[in-house]
Formats: sequence, structure tokens, C-alpha cells
Amino acid sequence: MREAETRGGLWQAVAVVAVVFALGATGYYLRTSALRDDAAAAAVGAPPSARLGDLSSFRVITQDTLDRLDTGDQAGAAARVGDLETAWDQAQGRLKPRDSAAWTDLDGKIDAVLGELRAGSPDQGAEQAALRTLIGALGWAAVMG
Repeated sequence: MREAETRGGLWQAVAVVAVVFALGATGYYLRTSALRDDAAAAAVGAPPSARLGDLSSFRVITQDTLDRLDTGDQAGAAARVGDLETAWDQAQGRLKPRDSAAWTDLDGKIDAVLGELRAGSPDQGAEQAALRTLIGALGWAAVMG
């Protein structure tokens, strides 16, 4: 009976070691893949915002805002930029943990857009410049997403 107990304990230990090894190997593979993807994106000149994932919905809203502004619809542009603010705020919990620095950079650009479009005396040139800067920052992420 004692030999059977020893053999059972040995099999349990082997099983635990195998599970730990499998989990460790999987974690190692996933982490090295993520690092390789980050390195590849950096090698081709991807901006940090690419690490935030798919930002195409923010680019669409920003482009819509610019299109309205370009046609002289200041009120429509101001209303549409509110959609950008709402969507960005709702996505903060999902995006910021991925890359806090990239999120903060884009957040600053969005704040600049909001400030320009909500200014007491709007300057269409400054509004357009802020929107184009934001579109440029979102552009790569929209392709990479």
C-alpha cells in the first residue's frame, strides 16, 4: 500500500510541474509576441498611439467635425466634437491602461480641439489646425487597428 501512495504522490507532482511549465511557456510566448509586435510597429515608424489599438471611430468623428467646419457649419462642428469628447471619455478605462503615455498625448490633442471649437471667438484656422493634428495622431492607429 505504501508503494502505491508514493507512486500516486509522484504522479501528482509530475502533473503539477507539467501544468506550471505549460502556463509558463504560454505566458512567455504571449509576452515575446507582444514585444515583437511593438518592435515591428516602432521599426516602421508607428506612433505610440498605435499601441492603443483601433482608434478609427475617433478618427471618423474628428474627420466629420473637420468636414463640417470646412463647409462653414461651426454649430454642427461644435456639436459633433461633443461626440468625440463623450466617446473618448467612455473609452478611457479601456485605452489608458494599454499605454498611458500615448493616451495622455492624444488626450492633450483632443483637449486642444475641444478648446478651439468651444472658444468664445472661434478661429477657423486654429480649429482646422487642431483637428488636422489630431487626425494625424489618430491616422496610423486607424490603419493598424
